[in-house]
Amino acid sequence: MTLLVAAVGVAGWAHRSEVLSHGEKAPQIGVAGGGATAPQARPEGPRDHQRLLEKLIASMISKPGEETGSEGESRFHQMIAGLKSGDFAALTEQLAAMQRRGDVVGGHDLQMKLLGAWAEMNPAEAATALSKLATEDQPDACRTLAATWTRNDPDEALAWARGLPAGDLRGEALTGIGHEEAFANPRRAIELAQEAGATPGAAEVIDQAVTTWAASDAQAAMTWGKEIAEPALREKVLAGVAVSWADRDPYAAANLVIDSVGEGQLEENSLVGIVQRIALGDMAGARDWVAQFPEGRMRERAEAELVRITERATRIA
Repeated sequence: MTLLVAAVGVAGWAHRSEVLSHGEKAPQIGVAGGGATAPQARPEGPRDHQRLLEKLIASMISKPGEETGSEGESRFHQMIAGLKSGDFAALTEQLAAMQRRGDVVGGHDLQMKLLGAWAEMNPAEAATALSKLATEDQPDACRTLAATWTRNDPDEALAWARGLPAGDLRGEALTGIGHEEAFANPRRAIELAQEAGATPGAAEVIDQAVTTWAASDAQAAMTWGKEIAEPALREKVLAGVAVSWADRDPYAAANLVIDSVGEGQLEENSLVGIVQRIALGDMAGARDWVAQFPEGRMRERAEAELVRITERATRIA
């Protein structure tokens, strides 16, 4: 029978006991306000895994206030407490099979949560499950697994990612590592994003890493950025440095954009963003500066932004 998330009653699972294969009763699954949750019995066979999987699917449609238990722990983590690597393997494989048959709605998010929890326990074993997941889950799974693995062992995570066949999955894995490295090692994160190739996630990593780096050491970020050989990436990095730097020295940041970023949408967006920062601290100075822009779209956008900021400040006052 097709199992739809909408058809699985959360209340039914919260108030009904079931007999497990070894004759014991399943623990009640608690909800917020219902007292402490009884320990989750570890599944002992396929039928137990199926029952737990159905409860996990039901938990994905929790009502507001039911996402956490009485001690602040998520219902998901309460329900998977005590699971072993083999249990995660069985659950992810069964869920993937249900997704391929179209027997579950919303299985992707649950699959990512299961994989992330499994990777916390044993990322190498979780990695072996990727080929068994539904095809549409695999890119996100690579990214989730790599990010989780990086928190515990970045070198092992990177070795695994680089061992994947060239293509989208390797790119997503490198992106996941880059997201984790963006705060601790932004230069490495940018290099990983370059290695990942042209993916939306790689662009996000670059933005995140540049902002972090420029906030802590704009001069170092700018110096390194100017040495990037690839023109589009160089301009993207320097524009990101400038926008972040604008909070401390907006005019120097604007000069960086003008000197280092070619004419186009990136230059325009960066300068308008800097105008915003100048205006918040010195509206008169911002107007004088914008008045020096050449006639054209960029000046019009900057002037429109100043009008918007002025109108907003008037409404607030």
